[in-house]
Amino acid sequence: MALTNNSKKVVTFLGPPASYSHQAAEGAFPQEEGFELEAQASFKDVFISIETGEALYGVVPFENSTHGPVEATLDLLADKEGEFRNISVFGEIFLDINHYLVGFTSGSDGSNLVAGHTTPTRDTPNPPEPRSEPLRDISHVKQVFSHKQAIGQCGPFISTYLKGADLHEVVSTSRGAQMVAASGDFTTAAIASKTAAQVFDLTILAERIQERDDNKTRFLVLINSCHTKLPNGISLPVDLPTAKYFESNSLTTGEPLKESEKMKGLVSFIINHRRVGALADALGVFKTYGFNLLSINPRPNRTEAWQYIFFVEFEGKDEGHMIDNLETALRQLKSCTTYCRWYGCWKMMGILH
Repeated sequence: MALTNNSKKVVTFLGPPASYSHQAAEGAFPQEEGFELEAQASFKDVFISIETGEALYGVVPFENSTHGPVEATLDLLADKEGEFRNISVFGEIFLDINHYLVGFTSGSDGSNLVAGHTTPTRDTPNPPEPRSEPLRDISHVKQVFSHKQAIGQCGPFISTYLKGADLHEVVSTSRGAQMVAASGDFTTAAIASKTAAQVFDLTILAERIQERDDNKTRFLVLINSCHTKLPNGISLPVDLPTAKYFESNSLTTGEPLKESEKMKGLVSFIINHRRVGALADALGVFKTYGFNLLSINPRPNRTEAWQYIFFVEFEGKDEGHMIDNLETALRQLKSCTTYCRWYGCWKMMGILH
């Protein structure tokens, strides 16, 4: 399948602008290198842009270091309806995540600022304390808009300073900021980035409110598989303009990796849950061929109750190990599963700050 937009180096991301996906895409695919960034209204729209060839690359969040996997991305990769058969993974981007409470000031002189405290419960007798305090009075905030991941990453701050506020999950953090700005309602606020506060002209009410200082999100870079070839089962991008950020990736340069550099891979599969040891047999394939398991994420396969599709991410010792063993390992994995899909492999990249 040919690109329909091949005159442009288009990179799509979950919008609106100022989302963390936008920052990840902007950091890895800068405009000065000729890339055009286009915001999409949903995760699915990013996938559609790659499947249809409207974009060269798509950037989607995959996992957060505090709150775990992004379920919406996993469900689209599972491709229950067979809409995205040509989606492959080109690489990954790590981004430091600092959340801000943004909105409107109350007009208070600040005398309403109080030292909050967490409330112990039976399940959490010693709840973690928030890392930061409000910069301004936020007693007027009654509704908070953000992505579910961001809300989850700011639990201690919310439970301490926003106990009475209604939490509204929206498609992205920047969408939450956009909605608050458009409403003009001073009782609303959003959990978003500092950039979003600037873009939508909102006041920063509290800064760095995430639970952990080392909060990071990992994004996957998607490509259409028509741009890959498969030597020994490994997806190698071909004939694509590549950003400098990825130039150290041997999948794009053709140069060998250093012995210490690891390769990652992603595969999904479904097993016969009625067969004793089916999951153990599938996972055993990775050990047999020397691959180290990094994560296992199950999602309902939506064809039968209590049946799951498993996403397994793993690493090889180096590129040579991956090339020598992957094709045989995938063949054996297919023999002990009822469904198996390979998404690609890539070299771990650095963190964008």
